[in-house]
Amino acid sequence: MAELLNITQAANYLNVSQDTLRKWDKLGKLKPLKTAGGHRRYDVSDLDEFIGKKSSNSYGNLYEHLCSAQLIADELKDDVADEIMKIRQLVGEKLLRKQGFVK
Repeated sequence: MAELLNITQAANYLNVSQDTLRKWDKLGKLKPLKTAGGHRRYDVSDLDEFIGKKSSNSYGNLYEHLCSAQLIADELKDDVADEIMKIRQLVGEKLLRKQGFVK
C-alpha cells in the first residue's frame, strides 16, 4: 500500500516550501494525486524517485562545471586546479552512487 503525504508533510520530506510543490505541480515536474476535495497527496515512492532524479541531474551539472573550471585552471597553471580536481572527484563519486553504478 502506498504511503501518502499531505502537502505539508511532502514539503518537509523534500525540504522545500509548499509553494514550491504547487509550482512543480503546475509545471508538471512532480504530479501529486488529488483527493475528491482537490487536496494534494504525494506518494513517498514518487518523492524518493524525484529526489534521485533531481540530485543526479544536479550532481551531473555540477560535475560538468567543475570539469570546465579545471580545464581553465590547468591552462592558466593556477594552484586551484588541484583543489578543483579533488572536488570534481568527490562529486563524480556521488553522481555514480546516485545512479547506482557504485556502492
